[in-house]
Amino acid sequence: RLASLYGVSPQMFPNIVMRSGLVTEAKQLSRHIGKHRLIVGNPPYMRMTNFSDNNTLKENLLQTTAKALRSMIKEGGMIPPRADDNLGVDLSMNSAYHFVIQGLYQLHGGGRLAMVVPATLWTNNNCDWLRKYMQQCCTLVSVRSFLGHAIWKTVKSAITAFVLIKTLPPRNHKVHDVTQNRL
Repeated sequence: RLASLYGVSPQMFPNIVMRSGLVTEAKQLSRHIGKHRLIVGNPPYMRMTNFSDNNTLKENLLQTTAKALRSMIKEGGMIPPRADDNLGVDLSMNSAYHFVIQGLYQLHGGGRLAMVVPATLWTNNNCDWLRKYMQQCCTLVSVRSFLGHAIWKTVKSAITAFVLIKTLPPRNHKVHDVTQNRL
C-alpha cells in the first residue's frame, strides 16, 4: 500500500503478497504450508473472547491454529501430546499468537518470520508448545522487548519484536536479546 504513495507500482513486485495471515478453516490450511519465504507482521493484540462476536469464526480459528501447531510439533520430531490436548490454543489466548503459529506453519523451510507481539509470548502457559517448537526447530536471531512501553499517553504495554529463521539452530547459538524497561 505504501508503494503507491511513492509512485512504485505493485506489479513491479509480483512475488510480494499482502493479505491477512490467518486461515480460519482447517480444510484450507494445507494449501498454505511452507508457502512463504518471509512473513512480517504486527497482528492485533486482543483476547480471543474479544476477537469477534462470531462464535463460529472463533471456533474455526481455534481448530485451525491447533491443527497447525500439532502439525509443526510432529514435523519437528517432538513427541506430540494426546489428541484431546488443545496445546494451549483456547479462548484465553491472545489473537496475536494465532498469527505467530500460523505464520510459522506457512513459512518455507529456511524462511524468516518477523513479528511484533505482546511480550507475554515468552511467559504465558498457553504458549508452551509454541515456545518449544521455536526453541527446537527455529533459529531465533533477535529479540527486542519494550516493557511498560507507552503506546498512547494513557496505555502502557509490554511488547516484543523478534526475528527467527525456520531452520535448526546452530550449536552454541546465542540470541541477540535487548530489553528496554520504560515506565
